[in-house]
Amino acid sequence: MQLQSEEQDLKAIQYERERHLRDREEDYTNNKVRPGDAGKRERRQASFEFDTTERLHKCRIADHRELSREQLTVARKRAKQAQLEERVRFALQDYREIDGRFDRIVSVGMFEHVGTPNYAAFFRKIRNLLTAEGIALIHSIGRINGPAITSAWTRKYIFPGGHIPALSEVAPVIERAGLIVTDVEILRLHYAETLRRWRERFVESHRQEGRLSDQRFCRMWEFYLASSELAFRYGGLMVFQAQLARQVDSVPLTRDYMYEREQDGARIGTMRRLTSVKREAQA
Repeated sequence: MQLQSEEQDLKAIQYERERHLRDREEDYTNNKVRPGDAGKRERRQASFEFDTTERLHKCRIADHRELSREQLTVARKRAKQAQLEERVRFALQDYREIDGRFDRIVSVGMFEHVGTPNYAAFFRKIRNLLTAEGIALIHSIGRINGPAITSAWTRKYIFPGGHIPALSEVAPVIERAGLIVTDVEILRLHYAETLRRWRERFVESHRQEGRLSDQRFCRMWEFYLASSELAFRYGGLMVFQAQLARQVDSVPLTRDYMYEREQDGARIGTMRRLTSVKREAQA
């Protein structure tokens, strides 16, 4: 995945990031897929436009586990709009309660909330849920400079119990769980740009629409977004994507499969944006 420019549209950045996740999972055709639970963006796994919708139509089934009733409602609504109710199953369920075997497991924005005491159980569960040739993808915020403690303010007001891991904390546990790390990618400043845009949009929308009734919350959330952006720029935070498998030959030898799909997806994305601009001009 490539951040095209600092001025790239937020929606385009999100689309690129999500498409990159899908392409890293190689081939959805005839696979039984389980998007992981409780991620901020996971609720949209069933509603990716164009490329993902086509791929989900080729799946036998996609299971989605969620811990938020609000996100569950949104996910079901979007699946219905995309006419994917028969392809995607949703459940309000903890990942530790899941049974069965899956060809693909995707966890986005959830691992930061597992907690170091539960890492071993988390990766053992992933191994037990994967088929012999299955692939798992863990997308998580991480630390470049080794283990550290989450700030007391963030733990109290934003993410109670959250912990941002360093790869040195994660890799040994993955190995002991009997999983193989088949690929790792580090996204460094990408998320800083996303956070900047989130903050700008948050401030602008609330001020324009006069929704600043909860001044304390708005100041707190703006501070969180601003401090998080700085942490990605100067404080050693990054995002990592770890691809895991039970067998060493479960993934192709090179990343060509991923880049080829991203090129195809880029052409589709360009068509989407041109169509959107045309519709806006005609409106």
